[in-house]
Amino acid sequence: MIHPINLKIRELIEERKITQREIAEQLGITQGGFNQKLKSKIPFTIDDIVTISHCIEVSAEEILDPILEYSKRGDPYVKTIDFVKFKEQHESSMGKIVMILEKIEKSLGR
Repeated sequence: MIHPINLKIRELIEERKITQREIAEQLGITQGGFNQKLKSKIPFTIDDIVTISHCIEVSAEEILDPILEYSKRGDPYVKTIDFVKFKEQHESSMGKIVMILEKIEKSLGR
């Protein structure tokens, strides 16, 4: 099963006509590695999501929105993300994302 975030990323890069190679270069991985992430074989990190959001010129919260719904259901993918570390690193410049992450943490009971 392909994770909803991956579907969202795929949708956004196709809409903007950006190649997987371009995104992969920004992530510092091969096109094949990026394709593996899109297929949910390797999870995207929060840093990946932030980098992708810059590449495709959307807010990271637009990409992260599907996480909130899945966190309410206890999705195992969401449990792999270190939200506390991410918040500490980005709190000053990413207020909206921090709010989303707090909602996710709350729904996970953290």
